Amino acid sequence: MSDSKTGFSVFFLWFAWAISVIASLLFLIDLISEGIPDVMKGKSVFSISYLPFLIIAMAGCFLSFFKQKPGAIMMIVGGVAIDVVWYLHGGQANFGMMVVFGLPYIFPGILLLLVKK
Repeated sequence: MSDSKTGFSVFFLWFAWAISVIASLLFLIDLISEGIPDVMKGKSVFSISYLPFLIIAMAGCFLSFFKQKPGAIMMIVGGVAIDVVWYLHGGQANFGMMVVFGLPYIFPGILLLLVKK
């Protein structure tokens, strides 16, 4: 019984890490390819408003490999903060963006809090 419980725990642990690492890499690529050039050209300053929270969520993602609970909390806080910024920027019209940017950190963060290493 304990082996199957451990197997599920390991699966959910790696599943949460995979989601957050893949999201972090995709957001980093997007930021480098579009976000920074747009800010430099003065096209979009909105990227700057959620960038600190994205950095917190990404840092939490990588911290969770070494210290699971503090990293998970940082991911949840960063994801919720990103969602709040998107909501304040466009209300319910930005619900899709809230899901795309916040959920990849909130969901794995909750999983990491629930799963024991």
